[in-house]
Amino acid sequence: MEFASITKSLLPFDLLEDDDCEDIIDTTSEDKDFYSFQQLDYIYFVHSLCLLGRLLLYKDSRELFPVVLPNTDDTVSTTDLVVAFIEIMSANYPNFTDSYHPGELVVTVLKEIASSTVASQELLCKDSVANALLLPLQTYLEGMADDEESADLEKNTLVFVADVLACLAASDCGRRLLLYGEKHERWQRNRFAPAHVIIEFTKKALTGQLPGKVTLPHTSVSALVFVCRQLYNGCEGLLVTSHYGLHQCIADTWRSTDSGYCSVEDDIDDESRFILPTCLIDNLLNFAGTPKGVLLLQQSGAMSECVSYMYERYKKKLQVSKCEKFGYGVMVTQIAATCPGAVSLETSGFVSSLLHDLWFCLEGGEDDNKILSPRIKENGIEKTLHKVMLNLLNILSSFPAVYELIVNQPLSSTSPELREDNVSTSINRYPYPTTIVEIIERLALIDSEDKVRLLLNFEEAHLFGLRLLNVMCSSLDTFLLLQTQYNIQEALLQLQAKSMLPSSSQYVIDACSMERNHVLVRTYFVGGPTERNLPPRTLSNDSNEANIVPIFSTYPPPSKPYLHCDSTVKPNVPDDDLCQHLESKEPHSGEWLGKCRNLVVSAVTSSQTRLKGKVLVELLEQLVEVHSNNAEEAIFPLIDFSGSETILKGVELSQQQLLGVKMSIRYGSHLKLFQSNAENNNNLVLLLKKVKCFLQGQQHRASESAMNFLNDYYPGYDWFASTVFLIMAGDGEKSWNFLFKFSCLVSSVYLWTPRLHASVCITLQFLLQTFLF
Repeated sequence: MEFASITKSLLPFDLLEDDDCEDIIDTTSEDKDFYSFQQLDYIYFVHSLCLLGRLLLYKDSRELFPVVLPNTDDTVSTTDLVVAFIEIMSANYPNFTDSYHPGELVVTVLKEIASSTVASQELLCKDSVANALLLPLQTYLEGMADDEESADLEKNTLVFVADVLACLAASDCGRRLLLYGEKHERWQRNRFAPAHVIIEFTKKALTGQLPGKVTLPHTSVSALVFVCRQLYNGCEGLLVTSHYGLHQCIADTWRSTDSGYCSVEDDIDDESRFILPTCLIDNLLNFAGTPKGVLLLQQSGAMSECVSYMYERYKKKLQVSKCEKFGYGVMVTQIAATCPGAVSLETSGFVSSLLHDLWFCLEGGEDDNKILSPRIKENGIEKTLHKVMLNLLNILSSFPAVYELIVNQPLSSTSPELREDNVSTSINRYPYPTTIVEIIERLALIDSEDKVRLLLNFEEAHLFGLRLLNVMCSSLDTFLLLQTQYNIQEALLQLQAKSMLPSSSQYVIDACSMERNHVLVRTYFVGGPTERNLPPRTLSNDSNEANIVPIFSTYPPPSKPYLHCDSTVKPNVPDDDLCQHLESKEPHSGEWLGKCRNLVVSAVTSSQTRLKGKVLVELLEQLVEVHSNNAEEAIFPLIDFSGSETILKGVELSQQQLLGVKMSIRYGSHLKLFQSNAENNNNLVLLLKKVKCFLQGQQHRASESAMNFLNDYYPGYDWFASTVFLIMAGDGEKSWNFLFKFSCLVSSVYLWTPRLHASVCITLQFLLQTFLF
């Protein structure tokens, strides 16, 4: 324990401050058979450090502490020892090289402890440890750093501290320590939490505003920015750190560098020159780990550059560091959920590269300018192809992304026969698909024998295309877009008809016909698992399964096997307490709302009680009336709107919206809310026209934008207004009154998607640059 005793006095070893300590690492001495006293002391230091590090790492050995030092009354606890380690790491040893630096050895021990969840929580997640780690940063912030001594401190100490903090922030416990302190006071803003010190120091280092005009080396700044990245790539960390404007600071510093954007090759060839700009754009990209982070990234104006950088790393298959919680797949999903992100992914070549990888897995490569036969696969979709499919679905999981990628793009009109004679000699005459539309056309909507012959492995390729189409159609807005542009239902029905045996009503059942059947049922019947029964996608060994789940080639499909009729005949037992509460003349105060909330939860969770439609309508009408009179809830002005017949006659609904009306009416008829007739269809169309006219009056005038999503009214279907129409049992007037009052509430932003589309509540510049769906 002599090691700990000496380190507590801030003088760990006299030899570490000796001017002749370079003898420790001197390998040019002619007398190599003997060790100097300094070298022996250094070996003793290394041995003690390794031994104590192992004692701290394991639970049983930690129980040896606190230890009473010999010949003294002092005790050394585990916290004292960790703080001593940090003091050794933070000391200045100018004559040591990096590989033999005592601080480098201590960092290795501390990072190993930080990588262990239990050891990190017991040893490192303490305020005293955090204060010791942040002491060098506080020294700079308070202007106490000596310019003459700062060079070596900057070079080594800050990098060591940043390495330990980054490893600590990679764990949940360590991240909470940095964000909230040891007591984890989440709901009380603690300005003295370690995260605030780290971000403040990093921001001043980036902008050159440290006291004394101290300039830090690029390696130190890059390491500290990475620590901030470990904090802001999560929702909690972003909430704590967003008000510092770190995203804009990083973007401005990146632009101010002489090299600007640099590729990965440049970083490898000349690391000393390009390490800072590469680090900055990489850390700026990691704001895309959360939806709000994507907004901040877009506000910085560097979305396209960050996506291009990500694409360069993707092409080289470069891996993320061990401290990262996720890879680029998560960021691609978050970025693709926005219109600017989808545009950046397409223009950078990222989408085209994914399609190339997909085509290579399905149909072979392009080596020697000829088609190579793909590998024989045992499963329908092998692991390699499955990974490529997931990468592609990360982009296609969002309707705004799909809309940007395929809107107004027709199917190819070129006949495959014109190129068929050249397929065997040159793949360039029939190249791999470069757009999402081409993938859908050539893999899912195979409507001719020529397209079949152009695929080396038709069944696997078609099955992949159908599964891709199936997942895309899980978004009803995406399905409406695909159906109105490409008539996918008719194309799939035509393929099912070709599977029918000659002179028979039986169908050839295989993996492709089962998948087509699943897509056709899924896109026709709407509802949850208690309202519809989706057919299986694979066949079992039961030979009678084909009769239980019939295949069809014309709409409408048979309803008996696919719809749960019993879901509509259960008795509606009214909740007397809720009815009495709504009918009472009690003032609508906070207590009234609280009691109403409890009664609704009780009614919804009860297995023997179902709310009647009239009770639900009364509940919604009273709640929207109460909240619209609350200034904290009604944040938008309630604009008068007449909606005369003359005005509404000039309002037209898109083909997607008209198709959505048919689906909504069919769903309401299945639930026995109203009859599926022309009157209800016209009532819903009239409601949607009135809503469109009302919301367009609160939107910016259409202007040319690089994003198709912003060039007109909200392109998707208004599912919220249709749901209200169903709840009101087809009463268009009640539906409109509710929607009109609801439009002023803050909750409308989250529940009613078209509400803030191109709204005047957002400035035009902010809208065009940072619009988030």
